[in-house]
Amino acid sequence: PYLGEYLAAVYKWIIAAVGIFAVLRIVAAGFGWVMSGGSAEKIKEEQSKIKNALIGLFLAVGSYTLLFTINPELVNFRNLQIRLIQGFNVDGTVFLGNSIYKDLINKEILPTSAYEAMAITAGRKAGFTDDCIMTTLLKMESGGRPDAIGHDENVRKDITARRDFLKSGRKYSGATFSPETDFTKKIYNDDNSLKNGNCNNLDTLCLDWRFSHGIGLTQVTIFKGQNCNGGQPGRENELDKKCYSPLDLLDPQKNLDYGINLLKYLFDTAGKKGFSGEDQLLAAYMGYNGGGGKISQAAKNITVLRNHDYPTKAKNYLDKCHAMR
Repeated sequence: PYLGEYLAAVYKWIIAAVGIFAVLRIVAAGFGWVMSGGSAEKIKEEQSKIKNALIGLFLAVGSYTLLFTINPELVNFRNLQIRLIQGFNVDGTVFLGNSIYKDLINKEILPTSAYEAMAITAGRKAGFTDDCIMTTLLKMESGGRPDAIGHDENVRKDITARRDFLKSGRKYSGATFSPETDFTKKIYNDDNSLKNGNCNNLDTLCLDWRFSHGIGLTQVTIFKGQNCNGGQPGRENELDKKCYSPLDLLDPQKNLDYGINLLKYLFDTAGKKGFSGEDQLLAAYMGYNGGGGKISQAAKNITVLRNHDYPTKAKNYLDKCHAMR
């Protein structure tokens, strides 16, 4: 990343070196002129040296001055700047990128380690003594990215929002496609052209609220029809009953506050359903991903917990985290 600075430094050093060399050359030629003893041939030779040195000095300084006058960037050699392009991952999540994210909430995206530290603090405040619990939640939900927006209608066929989207036959843009009800067709469910393509300007809330969306670090989901703050899309926290808008949930601290409260609520619910130890935590993770009803199902049939992908992946993250501590 420092190639630009290196080239700029070398270029400016060469200009300075040429200037110093030219001055020394002129001084030496002047001394030779004085010591020529009046020889016309010697004087002419030294004059030629002075003339050439002045031409070289003019070309070096003049070219730099001319380029700088036209555009200072021509001599600054700045580092190559690659604009962050919105990235998509396999579960339908879009990353807004630092520019859009900063425009929305006036905050820069920080390194993942900063959000992990914030998550650990939030977890301890909620009563979790195992710091791996919250770092695992971040990895599972957003990878530690506060600009993550999950579009559930773009995920997989077992997600209700995806089924509803395929049944609707209409994208957010207004484009239409043939509605589908046969969800055994793999090509239909995995077809990248059948993505909703909704915009991500949360300031105007132009997300397609026919479907659910996960927002921010812990992917707190605002479901279809969930409203607060005067009927605007938002979600009320299960514990403190406070309303969180999409913009609220893009704020890292507010998102973590909501996410940890929700996980703690589900953890306590799992305990009341008879789970304990690691199973209680894994049941809470499963409820976070699939809804509290999954905890009740697993309480009646433990295979629901054992066969669910989300708690299985969460356990792998937990084990890796514990091994590193």
